[in-house]
Amino acid sequence: MTPLRRLAPLLLLLPAAGPAAADDSFKAVAAPFLQTHCLDCHGPDAQEGRFRVDTLPAAADTPEAAARWGRAFARLEAGEMP
Repeated sequence: MTPLRRLAPLLLLLPAAGPAAADDSFKAVAAPFLQTHCLDCHGPDAQEGRFRVDTLPAAADTPEAAARWGRAFARLEAGEMP
């Protein structure tokens, strides 16, 4: 299973899960995925494409958060990342 296929279901459920469930899911699934596949190039020390994943919110519950998650998801879906 590709990394995107493991992460995509979580991303789709985060907004509907509620704040506590979204935070728990983020910590259990998304954060380890981001740590493994993304932070070397998009973390506090390097921001390729001026994009940081370490500051992504646990839920895409605001327009800004949804746009940031959408940008990350689009790159994954296009096969550009990771």
